[in-house]
Amino acid sequence: MGADEELKACKSPPTDHGQNPLVLDDDGDLILVAGGRTFHNKAVFKVDASALRRASPVWKAMLFGPWSESKPKDGSKWLVRLPADDTDALTVVLGIIHNVYDSVPSDTITPTLMWKILVVCDKYDMTRILKPWALSWSKHVRGLNTNYEKAIFIAWELGDEAWFASRFKDLVFKSCVTAQGRLTCLSSGFMIWDFATLTHFGPDRMPGKTTSSLSPSSILEDIASIRLFLVESLLGFLNAEIDLRLSGTAQANNGQHACVLKDPACNDLLLGGIIRNTSMTLKTTIHPREATKIEISVESLQNACSAAFESLKPHANVIINCNSYMSASSTLHADCNPAKRFDSFILKKRAEALSKIENILQSDDYKGRMAKQRENIGWKSL
Repeated sequence: MGADEELKACKSPPTDHGQNPLVLDDDGDLILVAGGRTFHNKAVFKVDASALRRASPVWKAMLFGPWSESKPKDGSKWLVRLPADDTDALTVVLGIIHNVYDSVPSDTITPTLMWKILVVCDKYDMTRILKPWALSWSKHVRGLNTNYEKAIFIAWELGDEAWFASRFKDLVFKSCVTAQGRLTCLSSGFMIWDFATLTHFGPDRMPGKTTSSLSPSSILEDIASIRLFLVESLLGFLNAEIDLRLSGTAQANNGQHACVLKDPACNDLLLGGIIRNTSMTLKTTIHPREATKIEISVESLQNACSAAFESLKPHANVIINCNSYMSASSTLHADCNPAKRFDSFILKKRAEALSKIENILQSDDYKGRMAKQRENIGWKSL
Protein backbone atom coordinates (compact mmCIF):
# COMPACT_ATOMS: atom_id res chain seq x y z
CA MET A 1 0.00 0.00 0.00
CA GLY A 2 1.38 3.40 -0.98
CA ALA A 3 1.64 6.43 1.30
CA ASP A 4 -1.41 8.19 -0.20
CA GLU A 5 -3.57 5.06 0.09
CA GLU A 6 -2.50 4.58 3.68
CA LEU A 7 -3.48 8.15 4.54
CA LYS A 8 -6.97 7.60 3.16
CA ALA A 9 -7.37 4.44 5.23
CA CYS A 10 -6.47 6.17 8.51
CA LYS A 11 -8.81 8.02 10.83
CA SER A 12 -8.24 11.54 12.12
CA PRO A 13 -7.43 12.01 15.82
CA PRO A 14 -10.07 13.70 18.01
CA THR A 15 -10.11 17.31 16.82
CA ASP A 16 -12.45 20.16 15.94
CA HIS A 17 -10.57 20.78 12.72
CA GLY A 18 -12.51 18.09 10.87
CA GLN A 19 -9.56 17.49 8.55
CA ASN A 20 -7.75 14.36 7.57
CA PRO A 21 -4.90 14.46 8.35
CA LEU A 22 -4.82 16.82 11.31
CA VAL A 23 -2.88 19.77 9.89
CA LEU A 24 -0.66 21.32 12.54
CA ASP A 25 1.33 23.27 9.96
CA ASP A 26 -0.11 24.24 6.56
CA ASP A 27 3.38 24.17 5.13
CA GLY A 28 4.33 20.99 6.95
CA ASP A 29 6.77 18.74 5.16
CA LEU A 30 6.25 15.56 7.22
CA ILE A 31 3.35 13.15 7.66
CA LEU A 32 3.18 11.13 10.87
CA VAL A 33 1.03 8.00 10.98
CA ALA A 34 0.59 7.13 14.64
CA GLY A 35 -1.26 4.55 16.67
CA GLY A 36 -2.03 0.86 16.46
CA ARG A 37 -1.09 -1.53 13.74
CA THR A 38 -4.58 -1.72 12.21
CA PHE A 39 -5.90 1.05 9.97
CA HIS A 40 -8.97 1.55 12.15
CA ASN A 41 -7.08 3.04 15.11
CA LYS A 42 -4.39 5.02 13.36
CA ALA A 43 -4.20 8.79 13.18
CA VAL A 44 -2.43 11.08 10.72
CA PHE A 45 -0.70 14.39 11.39
CA LYS A 46 0.81 16.91 8.99
CA VAL A 47 3.68 18.55 10.85
CA ASP A 48 6.81 20.63 10.45
CA ALA A 49 9.85 18.36 10.79
CA SER A 50 12.01 21.26 11.99
CA ALA A 51 9.57 21.93 14.85
CA LEU A 52 9.96 18.31 15.94
CA ARG A 53 13.73 18.59 15.65
CA ARG A 54 13.82 21.65 17.89
CA ALA A 55 11.57 20.04 20.51
CA SER A 56 13.18 16.62 20.74
CA PRO A 57 16.77 15.37 20.42
CA VAL A 58 15.34 11.96 19.63
CA TRP A 59 13.28 13.25 16.71
CA LYS A 60 16.30 15.30 15.60
CA ALA A 61 18.37 12.13 15.41
CA MET A 62 15.58 10.10 13.80
CA LEU A 63 14.53 12.62 11.16
CA PHE A 64 17.84 14.25 10.33
CA GLY A 65 20.28 11.44 10.98
CA PRO A 66 21.24 8.21 9.20
CA TRP A 67 17.96 6.48 9.98
CA SER A 68 15.15 5.13 7.83
CA GLU A 69 12.85 7.90 9.12
CA SER A 70 14.95 10.63 7.46
CA LYS A 71 13.61 12.55 4.46
CA PRO A 72 13.50 10.46 1.25
CA LYS A 73 16.16 11.52 -1.23
CA ASP A 74 13.99 10.60 -4.22
CA GLY A 75 11.49 13.41 -3.54
CA SER A 76 8.66 11.06 -2.49
CA LYS A 77 6.25 11.89 0.34
CA TRP A 78 7.99 12.05 3.71
CA LEU A 79 5.99 9.69 5.92
CA VAL A 80 7.03 8.28 9.30
CA ARG A 81 5.10 5.61 11.15
CA LEU A 82 4.86 5.66 14.95
CA PRO A 83 2.76 2.56 15.68
CA ALA A 84 3.58 2.44 19.42
CA ASP A 85 2.57 6.03 20.20
CA ASP A 86 -0.81 6.89 21.71
CA THR A 87 -2.76 9.16 19.37
CA ASP A 88 -4.50 11.17 22.13
CA ALA A 89 -1.18 11.97 23.78
CA LEU A 90 0.51 12.71 20.48
CA THR A 91 -2.29 15.14 19.56
CA VAL A 92 -1.52 17.16 22.70
CA VAL A 93 2.26 16.95 22.33
CA LEU A 94 2.29 17.93 18.65
CA GLY A 95 -0.16 20.75 19.36
CA ILE A 96 2.20 22.17 21.99
CA ILE A 97 5.18 21.91 19.65
CA HIS A 98 3.31 23.74 16.87
CA ASN A 99 1.63 26.33 19.13
CA VAL A 100 -1.81 24.88 18.35
CA TYR A 101 -3.53 24.60 21.72
CA ASP A 102 -7.04 23.46 20.79
CA SER A 103 -6.45 19.96 22.15
CA VAL A 104 -4.19 20.92 25.08
CA PRO A 105 -5.95 20.62 28.49
CA SER A 106 -5.77 23.81 30.55
CA ASP A 107 -6.05 23.12 34.28
CA THR A 108 -7.88 19.80 34.41
CA ILE A 109 -6.66 16.57 32.89
CA THR A 110 -7.37 12.89 33.49
CA PRO A 111 -4.60 10.83 35.13
CA THR A 112 -4.61 8.47 32.15
CA LEU A 113 -4.10 11.23 29.58
CA MET A 114 -1.38 12.88 31.67
CA TRP A 115 0.38 9.54 32.03
CA LYS A 116 0.15 8.91 28.27
CA ILE A 117 1.53 12.38 27.50
CA LEU A 118 4.47 11.80 29.83
CA VAL A 119 5.16 8.42 28.25
CA VAL A 120 5.49 10.13 24.87
CA CYS A 121 7.56 12.98 26.30
CA ASP A 122 9.88 10.56 28.08
CA LYS A 123 10.28 8.45 24.95
CA TYR A 124 11.32 11.44 22.86
CA ASP A 125 13.20 13.21 25.69
CA MET A 126 11.15 16.42 25.67
CA THR A 127 9.39 16.71 29.02
CA ARG A 128 10.49 20.36 29.13
CA ILE A 129 7.80 21.33 26.60
CA LEU A 130 5.22 20.80 29.38
CA LYS A 131 6.53 23.67 31.54
CA PRO A 132 3.40 25.88 31.26
CA TRP A 133 1.02 23.07 32.23
CA ALA A 134 2.93 20.58 34.40
CA LEU A 135 2.28 22.20 37.78
CA SER A 136 -1.47 22.72 37.32
CA TRP A 137 -1.89 19.24 35.80
CA SER A 138 0.04 17.66 38.65
CA LYS A 139 -1.97 19.45 41.35
CA HIS A 140 -5.20 18.35 39.69
CA VAL A 141 -4.16 14.72 39.25
CA ARG A 142 -2.79 14.43 42.79
CA GLY A 143 -6.23 15.37 44.07
CA LEU A 144 -7.81 12.45 42.22
CA ASN A 145 -7.82 8.74 42.98
CA THR A 146 -4.95 8.00 40.62
CA ASN A 147 -3.80 4.39 40.27
CA TYR A 148 -0.54 3.73 42.12
CA GLU A 149 1.25 2.53 39.01
CA LYS A 150 0.33 5.54 36.88
CA ALA A 151 0.97 7.96 39.73
CA ILE A 152 4.51 6.71 40.28
CA PHE A 153 5.33 7.17 36.59
CA ILE A 154 3.89 10.70 36.59
CA ALA A 155 5.83 11.58 39.74
CA TRP A 156 9.00 10.05 38.30
CA GLU A 157 8.85 12.08 35.12
CA LEU A 158 8.03 15.35 36.92
CA GLY A 159 10.63 14.89 39.66
CA ASP A 160 7.97 15.00 42.38
CA GLU A 161 9.89 13.31 45.20
CA ALA A 162 7.18 13.30 47.88
CA TRP A 163 4.53 11.81 45.60
CA PHE A 164 7.00 9.33 44.14
CA ALA A 165 8.09 8.16 47.61
CA SER A 166 4.48 7.65 48.67
CA ARG A 167 3.62 5.59 45.60
CA PHE A 168 6.90 3.65 45.80
CA LYS A 169 5.92 2.45 49.27
CA ASP A 170 2.37 1.69 48.12
CA LEU A 171 3.64 -0.53 45.32
CA VAL A 172 6.05 -2.40 47.59
CA PHE A 173 3.20 -3.40 49.90
CA LYS A 174 0.27 -3.55 47.46
CA SER A 175 1.62 -4.89 44.15
CA CYS A 176 1.12 -8.51 43.11
CA VAL A 177 3.13 -10.79 40.85
CA THR A 178 1.77 -12.83 37.96
CA ALA A 179 2.72 -16.44 37.33
CA GLN A 180 5.15 -15.08 34.72
CA GLY A 181 6.92 -12.96 37.35
CA ARG A 182 5.57 -9.56 36.36
CA LEU A 183 4.50 -6.90 38.84
CA THR A 184 0.86 -5.94 38.56
CA CYS A 185 -1.92 -4.15 40.42
CA LEU A 186 -5.01 -6.31 40.70
CA SER A 187 -7.25 -3.29 41.30
CA SER A 188 -6.58 -1.98 37.81
CA GLY A 189 -5.17 -5.00 35.99
CA PHE A 190 -2.26 -2.77 34.99
CA MET A 191 0.95 -4.67 34.23
CA ILE A 192 3.58 -2.64 36.05
CA TRP A 193 6.67 -4.51 35.04
CA ASP A 194 7.72 -7.11 32.52
CA PHE A 195 11.12 -8.39 33.57
CA ALA A 196 12.16 -8.77 29.95
CA THR A 197 10.97 -5.41 28.60
CA LEU A 198 9.63 -2.15 29.92
CA THR A 199 6.24 -2.15 28.23
CA HIS A 200 4.39 0.80 29.73
CA PHE A 201 7.04 3.48 29.86
CA GLY A 202 9.31 5.09 27.33
CA PRO A 203 12.39 3.08 26.34
CA ASP A 204 15.60 4.00 28.13
CA ARG A 205 17.54 3.98 24.87
CA MET A 206 16.43 5.90 21.80
CA PRO A 207 18.52 7.65 19.13
CA GLY A 208 19.73 10.94 20.58
CA LYS A 209 18.35 10.24 24.08
CA THR A 210 20.59 10.65 27.11
CA THR A 211 20.70 7.73 29.55
CA SER A 212 21.67 7.22 33.16
CA SER A 213 22.24 4.30 35.52
CA LEU A 214 18.95 5.13 37.23
CA SER A 215 16.01 4.28 35.00
CA PRO A 216 12.34 3.32 35.35
CA SER A 217 13.40 -0.31 34.98
CA SER A 218 15.92 -0.10 37.85
CA ILE A 219 13.32 1.55 40.11
CA LEU A 220 10.80 -1.19 39.40
CA GLU A 221 13.45 -3.82 40.08
CA ASP A 222 13.96 -2.20 43.48
CA ILE A 223 10.22 -2.42 44.18
CA ALA A 224 10.20 -6.10 43.20
CA SER A 225 13.29 -6.81 45.32
CA ILE A 226 11.93 -5.21 48.50
CA ARG A 227 8.56 -6.89 47.97
CA LEU A 228 10.33 -10.25 47.68
CA PHE A 229 12.29 -9.55 50.89
CA LEU A 230 9.04 -8.99 52.78
CA VAL A 231 7.35 -12.07 51.29
CA GLU A 232 10.37 -14.21 52.21
CA SER A 233 10.27 -12.81 55.76
CA LEU A 234 6.56 -13.52 56.20
CA LEU A 235 6.84 -17.03 54.82
CA GLY A 236 9.92 -17.61 56.95
CA PHE A 237 8.01 -16.79 60.13
CA LEU A 238 5.02 -18.88 59.10
CA ASN A 239 7.05 -21.92 58.12
CA ALA A 240 9.21 -21.67 61.25
CA GLU A 241 6.07 -21.91 63.39
CA ILE A 242 4.90 -24.95 61.42
CA ASP A 243 8.30 -26.68 61.42
CA LEU A 244 8.67 -26.12 65.16
CA ARG A 245 5.46 -28.04 65.80
CA LEU A 246 6.13 -30.70 63.19
CA SER A 247 9.23 -31.92 65.05
CA GLY A 248 8.64 -34.83 67.39
CA THR A 249 9.59 -32.81 70.45
CA ALA A 250 8.13 -29.55 69.17
CA GLN A 251 11.42 -27.97 70.18
CA ALA A 252 13.68 -25.87 67.98
CA ASN A 253 17.46 -26.21 67.75
CA ASN A 254 17.85 -23.17 69.98
CA GLY A 255 15.86 -24.83 72.73
CA GLN A 256 12.70 -22.80 72.14
CA HIS A 257 9.56 -24.83 72.77
CA ALA A 258 6.37 -24.27 70.78
CA CYS A 259 4.21 -24.63 73.89
CA VAL A 260 5.10 -22.72 77.03
CA LEU A 261 4.00 -25.78 79.04
CA LYS A 262 5.66 -28.25 76.65
CA ASP A 263 2.29 -29.87 76.08
CA PRO A 264 2.17 -32.01 72.88
CA ALA A 265 -1.61 -31.61 72.70
CA CYS A 266 -1.21 -27.83 72.49
CA ASN A 267 1.39 -28.17 69.75
CA ASP A 268 -0.84 -30.50 67.72
CA LEU A 269 -3.85 -28.21 68.10
CA LEU A 270 -1.96 -25.10 66.94
CA LEU A 271 -0.17 -26.95 64.13
CA GLY A 272 -3.47 -28.10 62.64
CA GLY A 273 -5.02 -24.71 63.15
CA ILE A 274 -2.17 -22.82 61.50
CA ILE A 275 -2.14 -25.10 58.45
CA ARG A 276 -5.93 -25.09 58.12
CA ASN A 277 -6.35 -21.35 58.60
CA THR A 278 -3.51 -20.28 56.29
CA SER A 279 -4.73 -22.73 53.63
CA MET A 280 -8.15 -21.11 53.82
CA THR A 281 -6.89 -17.51 53.78
CA LEU A 282 -4.31 -18.17 51.05
CA LYS A 283 -6.82 -20.32 49.15
CA THR A 284 -4.44 -23.20 48.59
CA THR A 285 -4.34 -26.81 49.76
CA ILE A 286 -0.53 -26.95 49.52
CA HIS A 287 1.28 -24.81 52.06
CA PRO A 288 3.60 -22.41 50.18
CA ARG A 289 7.32 -22.39 50.99
CA GLU A 290 8.86 -20.54 48.03
CA ALA A 291 8.49 -16.76 48.11
CA THR A 292 8.63 -16.57 44.32
CA LYS A 293 5.43 -18.63 44.17
CA ILE A 294 3.45 -16.06 46.17
CA GLU A 295 1.46 -13.94 43.73
CA ILE A 296 -0.61 -11.92 46.21
CA SER A 297 0.60 -8.63 47.67
CA VAL A 298 2.65 -8.27 50.85
CA GLU A 299 -0.34 -6.57 52.44
CA SER A 300 -2.64 -9.48 51.57
CA LEU A 301 -0.12 -12.07 52.78
CA GLN A 302 0.36 -10.22 56.06
CA ASN A 303 -3.41 -9.99 56.58
CA ALA A 304 -3.79 -13.70 55.78
CA CYS A 305 -1.16 -14.69 58.34
CA SER A 306 -2.58 -12.35 60.98
CA ALA A 307 -6.09 -13.70 60.46
CA ALA A 308 -4.81 -17.29 60.61
CA PHE A 309 -3.00 -16.73 63.93
CA GLU A 310 -5.70 -14.60 65.56
CA SER A 311 -8.39 -17.21 64.86
CA LEU A 312 -6.45 -19.98 66.61
CA LYS A 313 -8.10 -21.31 69.75
CA PRO A 314 -5.67 -22.04 72.60
CA HIS A 315 -5.49 -25.47 74.16
CA ALA A 316 -7.61 -25.88 77.33
CA ASN A 317 -5.82 -27.67 80.21
CA VAL A 318 -7.80 -29.70 82.71
CA ILE A 319 -7.24 -28.29 86.20
CA ILE A 320 -8.07 -30.14 89.44
CA ASN A 321 -8.50 -27.81 92.37
CA CYS A 322 -8.22 -28.57 96.07
CA ASN A 323 -11.83 -29.79 96.20
CA SER A 324 -11.15 -32.28 93.41
CA TYR A 325 -13.32 -30.17 91.10
CA MET A 326 -12.25 -30.48 87.45
CA SER A 327 -12.37 -27.52 85.05
CA ALA A 328 -10.84 -26.58 81.69
CA SER A 329 -8.76 -23.44 81.30
CA SER A 330 -7.08 -22.02 78.19
CA THR A 331 -5.47 -19.16 80.10
CA LEU A 332 -2.29 -21.12 80.68
CA HIS A 333 -1.77 -21.48 76.91
CA ALA A 334 -2.60 -17.92 75.90
CA ASP A 335 1.05 -17.17 75.10
CA CYS A 336 1.43 -20.24 72.88
CA ASN A 337 -0.39 -18.50 70.06
CA PRO A 338 2.20 -16.89 67.69
CA ALA A 339 -0.09 -13.91 66.96
CA LYS A 340 1.69 -11.49 69.32
CA ARG A 341 5.12 -12.59 68.15
CA PHE A 342 3.99 -12.15 64.57
CA ASP A 343 2.81 -8.59 65.20
CA SER A 344 6.21 -7.68 66.64
CA PHE A 345 7.99 -9.50 63.83
CA ILE A 346 6.11 -7.73 61.05
CA LEU A 347 6.72 -4.32 62.61
CA LYS A 348 10.45 -5.07 62.60
CA LYS A 349 10.44 -6.27 58.98
CA ARG A 350 8.36 -3.33 57.77
CA ALA A 351 10.86 -1.00 59.42
CA GLU A 352 13.70 -2.80 57.60
CA ALA A 353 11.84 -2.51 54.29
CA LEU A 354 11.17 1.20 54.82
CA SER A 355 14.87 1.66 55.59
CA LYS A 356 15.75 -0.01 52.27
CA ILE A 357 13.32 2.31 50.48
CA GLU A 358 14.75 5.36 52.22
CA ASN A 359 18.29 4.38 51.19
CA ILE A 360 17.15 4.35 47.55
CA LEU A 361 15.28 7.64 47.81
CA GLN A 362 18.24 9.38 49.47
CA SER A 363 20.84 8.11 46.99
CA ASP A 364 22.78 10.67 44.97
CA ASP A 365 21.63 9.13 41.68
CA TYR A 366 17.97 9.36 42.65
CA LYS A 367 18.13 12.88 44.13
CA GLY A 368 20.12 14.15 41.15
CA ARG A 369 17.77 12.60 38.61
CA MET A 370 14.65 14.01 40.26
CA ALA A 371 16.22 17.47 40.54
CA LYS A 372 17.05 17.37 36.83
CA GLN A 373 13.44 16.48 35.98
CA ARG A 374 12.15 19.39 38.06
CA GLU A 375 14.58 21.69 36.30
CA ASN A 376 13.32 20.45 32.92
CA ILE A 377 9.79 21.59 33.69
CA GLY A 378 10.77 24.73 35.59
CA TRP A 379 10.18 23.54 39.16
CA LYS A 380 12.85 24.83 41.53
CA SER A 381 11.35 22.95 44.46
CA LEU A 382 8.19 21.19 45.54
